[in-house]
Amino acid sequence: MNTLINEPESPSIGQLYSQYSPDELVEAEETIKRYVYLVWRIYKRLKTENQKNLTTELLNARFKRPRA
Repeated sequence: MNTLINEPESPSIGQLYSQYSPDELVEAEETIKRYVYLVWRIYKRLKTENQKNLTTELLNARFKRPRA
């Protein structure tokens, strides 16, 4: 049950992929969990690097788009 008023319910994997078989739903859920875990690890690493007092210039240089 959601604690916030008027917050919509999150759809389940089965609702998102209603055409999938039970085995495909299990695989989809595992894939989503791996993806979220990867994003979390990237976030934590960047946060840790930022806490090591990297300069703003260095952080900007790491993510600067190549010029066309």
